[in-house]
Amino acid sequence: MKNCPYCAQQLQDEAIRCRFCQLWLVPPPPAFAQSAALPVQRARKTSGMAIASLVLGILWIYWLGSILALAFGYIAKKEIRESQEPIEGSGLATAGIVLGWVGIGTLTVVIGLIVLAGVFEQQEKKSSGNATSKVTVPNPLPEPAPKSQRVRYFLPEFHPQS
Repeated sequence: MKNCPYCAQQLQDEAIRCRFCQLWLVPPPPAFAQSAALPVQRARKTSGMAIASLVLGILWIYWLGSILALAFGYIAKKEIRESQEPIEGSGLATAGIVLGWVGIGTLTVVIGLIVLAGVFEQQEKKSSGNATSKVTVPNPLPEPAPKSQRVRYFLPEFHPQS
């Protein structure tokens, strides 16, 4: 057993790469080595605004998310277009913008349905109010209550027997 020179973990004697820190113990094979002819690729950066646009477009949060998805999506598109270094996320921003407009369209339809329901309800009340106002039925006067009669209690006549 031998120790890794980088992380000091115990490894088998035949090991050429540390299983803990993933570093090579011997020079890496040519397939894994960086070629001098190939440029070193940096990690690509993704626009945070594009990610936020997509997430808010999906969540919509009672249409507030749709409005924010539009704003963040257009800001992300501008950020990606004007950046000096390559930034990814144009597709995410586009998806967020599309979902934002779908949410705004849905909001418009819902508001339209609510307004139509209110208009129809007012028309129904108005038409039913006109029908009842044309027909008038006089209320009959209440009948007077019967006069209370006194109740007389009679005792049975008593006849003495002589």
